[in-house]
Amino acid sequence: MSQRTSVLSILLAFTAVYLVWGSTYLAIAISIESMPPFLMLAVRYVVAGGLILAWSVWRGHERATLRQVFYAMVVGIATLSVGTGTVAWAEKEITSGVAALLVTTVPLWMVFLDWRWFGGRRPRPQVMLGLALGLAGVAILAAPDLDGGMRGWAMLAVVVGSAFWSVGSMHSKRMDLPRSLARSSAWQMLGGGAGMLAAGLVAGEYSGLDRHAITMPSVAALLYLILFGSVVAFSAYIWLLAHVPAQQIASYAFVNPVVAVVLGWLLAGEELNVQIGVAMAVLVTSVALIVHYGRSPRTPAAMAVESTPMPAAAIASR
Repeated sequence: MSQRTSVLSILLAFTAVYLVWGSTYLAIAISIESMPPFLMLAVRYVVAGGLILAWSVWRGHERATLRQVFYAMVVGIATLSVGTGTVAWAEKEITSGVAALLVTTVPLWMVFLDWRWFGGRRPRPQVMLGLALGLAGVAILAAPDLDGGMRGWAMLAVVVGSAFWSVGSMHSKRMDLPRSLARSSAWQMLGGGAGMLAAGLVAGEYSGLDRHAITMPSVAALLYLILFGSVVAFSAYIWLLAHVPAQQIASYAFVNPVVAVVLGWLLAGEELNVQIGVAMAVLVTSVALIVHYGRSPRTPAAMAVESTPMPAAAIASR
């Protein structure tokens, strides 16, 4: 690969990671306009996981044991079913930009859990400052909605879901996951899809589903989430892992929320006021401090594929 081609490839890969992962929050909002959130995510993860697994088999990646498959699916349930499921559910009440900003609590949770629960070292002062700023950013964002209304509960759901995402990511360090990143991500997505199918059943989404009411924009958004959010961006992420320092790749953690807020404002007319702007600046600064000065624990493959400061499959699945 020539130097010019290499630079171009890196730029294209970062564009995919920044723009595609940042746009998945808006795509979720559009898809759930006429689809139930849990069943929508179930379709997304099952199809995307199946595609990535088929590609991994075709490439001849190392096969996973039943034990590894089980652990990968458990991680997928914690990160994708709970972590992303709460985001999709919450976006019925809050904008995609606000949801994306709340998801920035994932690196905050991971640093705190690594320190207080998993025996990690005390964070450096700069990281502690990042944690404090993160709490302040969430407070600024949520302050007007602490009256017990549905918006407040939706925000709380995203923060709690981010905690589950972080716990799943941290526990994945101690689990015997598939050695192939692609296979690990695929099984995490399939586990997340199974969890979403179960959640949809419990929530009564099957009985309330009106297939004739599903609109083309929602279908197009779902296809975008599958093909671009979970396949194209995942491929770009995997390629970057082999060609770019990990700390540079981690920049998506504070770029994606900004992309999500701007796209929601430009394309969906979502509100972008002083309060949201200040909260965004504080939260992005918080994540930047944590990413730059913190020790990044290994995260689950599924997280890396998408949304959000996390393991591959999870990233790819935001």
